[in-house]
Amino acid sequence: MRLSIIVTTMLLALAGCKSAEELAGSGPISFSPAVAFHYEKYARTDLDQVIAFAVTEDGKGAYGATCYRPAFRCYVNSAREVVEQCERAYGKPCFIFADQHKIIWKNIEGWNAEDNTATALSFRRDLIESNGGDPDDPKWRTRDQRKAEYLERLMASLSKSPEFREYQKTDFHKAIVLRNSYREIEFGFAFGQESVEAAIEKALDLCWNHSHSYDYRSCELLDVNGQTAWPLHPDFVTDEMTAEWTSNASPKSDDSLTGDGRAKVKFIR
Repeated sequence: MRLSIIVTTMLLALAGCKSAEELAGSGPISFSPAVAFHYEKYARTDLDQVIAFAVTEDGKGAYGATCYRPAFRCYVNSAREVVEQCERAYGKPCFIFADQHKIIWKNIEGWNAEDNTATALSFRRDLIESNGGDPDDPKWRTRDQRKAEYLERLMASLSKSPEFREYQKTDFHKAIVLRNSYREIEFGFAFGQESVEAAIEKALDLCWNHSHSYDYRSCELLDVNGQTAWPLHPDFVTDEMTAEWTSNASPKSDDSLTGDGRAKVKFIR
């Protein structure tokens, strides 16, 4: 009897340890407008704040888990828990569509990101209008629009720094990592480095080692080899990103300078 209980307990534990890939759905899938809208919000959440996104087979129900791990204790911590929450909400089987930002649904048909974005934006407009709002009012601008406005202010602030202007003229490989307190911007930069990885690491060290924040994730990548990377934390740089930044870079000349530094500038509100 005791052996039976132990075996049953072990089987239940193993069932609870399934990976996101093992919990992924398969086959054609089509999202309802509400689910398309929900997934669009999830997909545009920063990588270090998303866990997994689960949907019902008919695409009419979904549960996406997000959590800012360094600051908060997460209510849901795994793909298995996301599936459980989804099934509890809809009373039907749910399967993982995306593990963090990676779509892992197998043999996917009838779904693509561009169509989903269009459906989500249309649903968003209808939702605002149905509640008596004007979707074209600036207060209803999308998160992407808000980020674009913020980036514009960020670049305007940095353009006042002589160190940033000098950085823009320097050779590859180079990177800028910054921390913005909304009052001032502290940034570390490196240029003329032998690789993208070396440039990011040196710039990150300069930002983090001189940051007044206790959260190391407050240091984010702004620029790599002249390409905007913001907002991205160096922990989440993939091999594909590194390859793209490298392929678009000019080779470092033999007589180029190698350097690094840090600076501070007031943020334009």
